[in-house]
Amino acid sequence: MIILSVFVFLISFLFQGLISNIHNYTIIHLSIFSAIYLLLALVVLQPYFENDKKFIIMLLVFGILFDITYTNTFVLSTCIFIIIFYLNKFLNFIFPYNLFTVNMFALISMIVYHVITFIFLTVFKFDSYGFLTLLKIIMSNIIMTITYTTIVYYIVIFISKKFNLKVVKD
Repeated sequence: MIILSVFVFLISFLFQGLISNIHNYTIIHLSIFSAIYLLLALVVLQPYFENDKKFIIMLLVFGILFDITYTNTFVLSTCIFIIIFYLNKFLNFIFPYNLFTVNMFALISMIVYHVITFIFLTVFKFDSYGFLTLLKIIMSNIIMTITYTTIVYYIVIFISKKFNLKVVKD
């Protein structure tokens, strides 16, 4: 399952760059194809790990790569990914793992990511934008968040069943 997880994280990481280069969206010109693909992979893959340490290590590696490559911040997204990891850990404890809940967790995670980023950028006056722009960003991310999460969910389930992959323990 670790190899599959690394592969899904890597594909999500590269897909982020591909989509952002093809559609060249900005805060002013948003696209329905915008999403945080690495974050969505985190939501889908997290229930397959009982060992938090291994999953957090993967999050740190890909989060730092994401920060350096796409956001031009060093650890902002990585810290947000870890916050969302613990939020999803709590949600996965309460709710069952199925397509509906995974999509709900993905939407919640996407909203949390954008709200924390908005608050951080506003407080530190790094790149401030208005609340209406934040709402537009969240609304433009909904379609691709659900679509990508659903696709990754079914691919991971198919591959894990086909190759009889187990949950990652110690």
